[in-house]
Amino acid sequence: MATTPCGGWCPSFRESRWAEVFRTTITGLLAALIGLWIHNVALAEAVRWTVDPARSVIRLEVDALGMIQTGRFGDWSGYIVFDPAKPEAARVNLAILAASLDMGDSLVTAQAKSQGFLHVSDFPRIDVALIGLERVGDDRYQARADVTCKGQTERVTFPVAVQVSGNEVQIEGTASLDREAFGIGTESLRGLIIGRIIKVDVDITARTRS
Repeated sequence: MATTPCGGWCPSFRESRWAEVFRTTITGLLAALIGLWIHNVALAEAVRWTVDPARSVIRLEVDALGMIQTGRFGDWSGYIVFDPAKPEAARVNLAILAASLDMGDSLVTAQAKSQGFLHVSDFPRIDVALIGLERVGDDRYQARADVTCKGQTERVTFPVAVQVSGNEVQIEGTASLDREAFGIGTESLRGLIIGRIIKVDVDITARTRS
């Protein structure tokens, strides 16, 4: 009796096709599961920290006729995403209520919030979005951030120190902002007596959920 090359049974074309589809599907599912696992591992390393305003401060300094005037913002919030192994992927977002600025003197504060300066009635919020850190030493980095004020966005770079301890992270740094780039004091005669550069000191403490 004649036999087939398959030993008496050969799979049909349709059966072979289903086997190929099955293998392809299983391979695709495994690849997707591996990709999801890698993605979740990456997310686990990049921890999100919520800013604790009670333990944080945003101050500013400006020169007025040789006298340094200081102020601070009292109402703001934000979060930090930071993985020490990948500082270039760090993210910090701060939303600052412009009207919460206190310059320590009622007249100076009112002037700072007026139309010629921060114009808080039309531009109630100042946004800071850090888009990456470059390591320059132990716990020291060069930060790149986009600052939006009075409808203008400018990128600034400035040095920061970042320290992680348990479920807390602290970021300290000082940025120098050109107020004229944001239209602050450019349409007021009082702007002539104020220095062009505003120094902004940030000391931020943030925590993860315990």
